[in-house]
Amino acid sequence: MANTQSMCTSFMGELMTATHNFGTAPIRAATTADTFKAALYLASATVNAATTAYSSTGEVTGTNYTAGGVAVTNATAPIATNASSTAGVAYWTPSASITYTNVTLTTAFDETFQLIHEPHTDLDLNTIVEGLRSLRRTYKGKLFLEVVLLAGFNDSEKELERLRRRIVQISPDKIQLNTVVRPPSDPRAISLDTKRLEEIKNLFGEKAEIIPQTSLKRTGGEEDAVNTTILEMAKRRPVRARDVANVCDISLEEAESLVKGLVVKGTLRQQEHEGEIYYIE
Repeated sequence: MANTQSMCTSFMGELMTATHNFGTAPIRAATTADTFKAALYLASATVNAATTAYSSTGEVTGTNYTAGGVAVTNATAPIATNASSTAGVAYWTPSASITYTNVTLTTAFDETFQLIHEPHTDLDLNTIVEGLRSLRRTYKGKLFLEVVLLAGFNDSEKELERLRRRIVQISPDKIQLNTVVRPPSDPRAISLDTKRLEEIKNLFGEKAEIIPQTSLKRTGGEEDAVNTTILEMAKRRPVRARDVANVCDISLEEAESLVKGLVVKGTLRQQEHEGEIYYIE
């Protein structure tokens, strides 16, 4: 799956047949302009030139974002006559914001920052924190601060209390607690369970929320049972992540996480066919 930047082929064709009306000059059954919307999609979403209709699959989710996107208004309507130097020229601006500012902070200790992020040598934690404080002073929109928590790295009481004080200085509108749920590139990155995330949420106060990740809700035994089902499915025929999601009654995101975990372990192989990813034993 891939999110490819392009104009939909069907849309370009329909422009040539006047199916879409950007202004009110064209004579049609309806005299009003059409409504156009802009939505945000994940990089992993399957949207490209072949897309013909809106779908919520792969669309971003989160506080302050509404599924379906927002209407985009015509700031300058096309002129229907050649009498003007701007004939046929129009530009568009969003009528409402379709973005929200989300930044990440994992620790208040530079040593931990270096361990988790392995940043460029010219980048230090204090510069980032001061930059976030400056952003908060000048930015008038919603500011959401993501805290990625890793067991054994930044989940100790000392780490959390110092981080809590730093966050108070930044004053975000929301504190979004997250942890690793997909197979990480570094095997040392271990996720926190739901109980520990709830404890940290209480420590950070009313602005804190846990980013929903369905895979965190399963016990080790439950996940093993789902993995067994996936392997049994793959023995019979190649399967897609969405096949796993349907059979196991789990979200597509969790299904993708589980099958990719099995690929990392070497128990499944990944194969592409006609633009889709299949998993085989």
